Amino acid sequence: MQTVAYYRRSTTLQENSLDMQRYKAFEAAVRHHLIIENEFTDDAISARKTNFNDREALQDVISLVKQGKIKNLLVFKRDRLSRNVVEHIKLYRILREHGINVVFTAEDELPMTYTSNGEMLEVFMGVMIQLEGQQINERIRAKNIANFRGGKDPGNLPYGYELDKESSFRYKRNEIQLRLIKDLYNKLYDGETLIDVSNYAKNKDQNRTWTTGYIRNLLQNPTYKGIRIRTFNGTDYDQEYKALKIISNEKWQKVYEMLEKTKIHKKKKEKLNLDYILEGLIVCTPCEESLYLGSQYRPFYRCNKCKGEISKNEIENKIMKDVLVFIQTLLESEYVSLIERYRVSSIANLEKQRTSIESKLFEYQQKAFTVIDDLIETNFENSSVLQSLYKKIKILKEDLNLISEETYKLNKLPQRLDHIRNYIRNNHLTVESSGLNSKYILNDVIKVIKVDKKNIDLVYKHPFTGLKEAHTIGY
Repeated sequence: MQTVAYYRRSTTLQENSLDMQRYKAFEAAVRHHLIIENEFTDDAISARKTNFNDREALQDVISLVKQGKIKNLLVFKRDRLSRNVVEHIKLYRILREHGINVVFTAEDELPMTYTSNGEMLEVFMGVMIQLEGQQINERIRAKNIANFRGGKDPGNLPYGYELDKESSFRYKRNEIQLRLIKDLYNKLYDGETLIDVSNYAKNKDQNRTWTTGYIRNLLQNPTYKGIRIRTFNGTDYDQEYKALKIISNEKWQKVYEMLEKTKIHKKKKEKLNLDYILEGLIVCTPCEESLYLGSQYRPFYRCNKCKGEISKNEIENKIMKDVLVFIQTLLESEYVSLIERYRVSSIANLEKQRTSIESKLFEYQQKAFTVIDDLIETNFENSSVLQSLYKKIKILKEDLNLISEETYKLNKLPQRLDHIRNYIRNNHLTVESSGLNSKYILNDVIKVIKVDKKNIDLVYKHPFTGLKEAHTIGY
């Protein structure tokens, strides 16, 4: 297979679109002395709404291109292939890689080339195509709104109205069905129950399933009072259609309110304002899995693997009491001076790493400048070396950012220790007065909390030691 043609139309309402594209393809084939061996068609598919991976015919073409079975591709315009600039460039690169001769059959379409400036031109063309697609969508939307506002297109109508293609209004009234709807309104208005009305409707029209829910939704539709509501691009528009009206506004509103009272409104559970202060810290020892957090309605920590569960308040109170006592003990000892020595030593090591990385970064940047000069002379024939250097430069810059972050944290450490000390002094080591800073403090000092049915194992961050305590928690 050497030469194929691809056709696409967005909607079946474009009656002549495919025939026109097919005619243009055969006309172009004659001019270029080609024989079309196969045709591929995506019918009623919008390129703006549908990803090109989901367009079956186009994917068949791409598959054959990659297999080396296509040499010439005939298509009307670029917008038949894609209306998205990213997809357009992806497709262009596939065609370029396999050397496909793309023949546009429209007279005013610029040819597709694979020169050094070809991709730049296709980016520009892709942007223009995408903008054109958005403008077409806006024009269609504006036309639909205008038709709706002008009383020409009320949209899909409910029970009592039928499609009429021969009428300019597009719909006609079914007076028998509308008489039944009037009866339903009158019966509810006069005090009959929704169940009574449902039974009455079932006897009158056995072709419908007259459930109470269906009747409620039907009679609460404003169409029957002559008001249509339609949604365009997420915005609601309402318009009066007098020809559809069968009931007075007052009676419709009264029935609407009566039907609202028949709805079952489930009482919502009260949402608790919970802060899971052990989030990310607590794990199940046997399963080695982080515990799943409970909802805002039922507070607990649970292991999804073994289904073990522990009360949120119980475990948090126990951990918080032990941690606060432990922190106070440390702060009253030589711990602060130990932390300061550790902080100064760590900053010095980080500065050594920074100096070494900056030296390597400068070296790679100089090499990159030299490689760029060489590539310019060869029209960028082989840029793999440059790409490798860029990756190394990127990694080194990320390492520098990490060092800066760690240095910043270490410089802030004395303030954080003061914060913890002041917090304990002001709150007198009570869990009840721990407030919103509890989670903040725990993440400063705890590395992990391991739990099983009998034990809680607290592992503190360096230079803390471990504290293990047996405690039955009903887990």
